[in-house]
Amino acid sequence: MRGGGVWIAVLLLVSFILLFGCTQGQTPAQPQPQPEQQTPPITSNQTNQTTTPAPAPAKVIGGEPSTSTGSQLVDVSSFPEKNENQKVIKKAIGAYKGGDTSSFSGVNEIANLGPGATDDIIWLLQFDNIYAQWSAVYAISELIPQANGAQKEKMRTALLPLLSSRWASIRAASAYDLVALGEKSAIPVLIDSLGQTDKQFLSETPTPICETANEALTAYTEKDFGFSCSLTGFDSKGKSDWQGWWASKGKALNYDSAKKKFIEG
Repeated sequence: MRGGGVWIAVLLLVSFILLFGCTQGQTPAQPQPQPEQQTPPITSNQTNQTTTPAPAPAKVIGGEPSTSTGSQLVDVSSFPEKNENQKVIKKAIGAYKGGDTSSFSGVNEIANLGPGATDDIIWLLQFDNIYAQWSAVYAISELIPQANGAQKEKMRTALLPLLSSRWASIRAASAYDLVALGEKSAIPVLIDSLGQTDKQFLSETPTPICETANEALTAYTEKDFGFSCSLTGFDSKGKSDWQGWWASKGKALNYDSAKKKFIEG
């Protein structure tokens, strides 16, 4: 019994040693790293975007809005001075100061040159500039009654491209000149201008383009539909009446040089 007890004690001791050694040799479990919290990407509709407003249309001083952001002023440094007419034109155009409304009075000096200066005046129409074109159109309007047949034909030919000008004031003013010259294709341009309530470029009183157009239509046709307009609105029925008249009678219209009107038949 005594020997057996010893063996039992030995076995217990060995078991204890083995058990203790295994426990010490184990590597403790390491905590698993938690996935890093990701910041969701900012999508395009989440960003604070600042939208730059479109630039306001450039304003022509004393007149309608312009589709050009360029200056009204004309660089006259390249203007020819081969004759007295050209010298007067260069001085008159160069004197315009934009904001100074008295500075465009020189255009009367251009008109005073007379129809003999037709070639020099229509030369101004080549410039993509509202003041240069307006000056020529205005001068021509003053010269038409004095001009001979050849001069009128030069004026008519030079003015025709302006019926599609980007400036409503130029379209209406050139159309006015053209109906005075017996050009029927200007009539629908005037009718279309009845819807333009912008101020006529450099009009001495605040006159809307539509008023100028109606004045030309009633002066050079035998019709008057009682159209009226202002800087704030226009008579849509009156414009519609003019459109209906042109659609039904336009082809039959002819210019009567004695009456200085377009008549039916």
